[in-house]
Amino acid sequence: MYFVGVDGGATKTLAILSDDSGKILGWGLAGPSNYHHVGLEGAMSAIKESVKKAMSMANIEHINVICCGLAGADTKKDQKILHEGLCSLGLAEKNILVHDAVIALMGATAGKPGIIIIAGTGSVASGMNERGEYARAGGWGPILGDEGSAYYIAREGLAAVLRSYDGREEKTMLTSEFLRAMGITEVEDIINKVYVEKVGVEYIAGLAPVVTKCAQAGDKVALRIVSNAARELAKLAIALINKLNMKDLEFPIALVGGVFKAGEVIIKPLSKEIVKVAPKAKITTPRLPPCAGALIIALREGGVEPNETVIRNIELGLKNIPI
Repeated sequence: MYFVGVDGGATKTLAILSDDSGKILGWGLAGPSNYHHVGLEGAMSAIKESVKKAMSMANIEHINVICCGLAGADTKKDQKILHEGLCSLGLAEKNILVHDAVIALMGATAGKPGIIIIAGTGSVASGMNERGEYARAGGWGPILGDEGSAYYIAREGLAAVLRSYDGREEKTMLTSEFLRAMGITEVEDIINKVYVEKVGVEYIAGLAPVVTKCAQAGDKVALRIVSNAARELAKLAIALINKLNMKDLEFPIALVGGVFKAGEVIIKPLSKEIVKVAPKAKITTPRLPPCAGALIIALREGGVEPNETVIRNIELGLKNIPI
């Protein structure tokens, strides 16, 4: 039997193919497959290309189960549209479509119970308990959500600089650091950047390290912002802990995304909040990447339980793939 796991995002689509022992036989890389950005046809084209490349490398013509974890599969409507699109490709006997947070979780915990907090440009968390029940929190985008994300941190930092300029906030080193990072000379130029040049979410999110750097240097305003971000991210995990009845259990909470590169300045306050609710939870790093999480789901759907031997085979195979 042959299985495929697909990680489809806003920048690329990666497919990995294995047999029922978890041995990776092929992989394929294609363009973005977030259908909100590239349309349904573009998303399906990228998925098909990545899977066909993996099949060609493995020299096989038949797939038993495919699992695609896709960015943009946020709502039931999204998932229905994408699942129908996936089925129309005729790539496998069985087609599974899930949100990309699900495959990130399954990869991070190697298919075991736990929680993952993702904090990059946006923020989202997902979790699964020992009964196999799944839940998700956050992921509602920069206008309605993404609390604790890089975008959130940078936006709050820029707002603090403007308040400081007004005299509504204490002086902060964020002012000079943002001006330097943005290549401008006056605080009022921030307004031009945001409202006239209309820099995007990604640009603003890219300024988050300015805030975390100032927080690490002890700037009070920056520290407050980062601490608030940590608490918001903790709320995502706590919501899942409550939903999934995991308060008294021992389980991993894997941290993923650029925000956590700031280290203890954000991880320490986050851990402090979580331990109040789930004292046995352990903050960890992901064991496997999202594409492996998709493969684990495909294996399970095909009746193969990914035991430690299977997981190790996946780990070994991933070393030769430019993830």
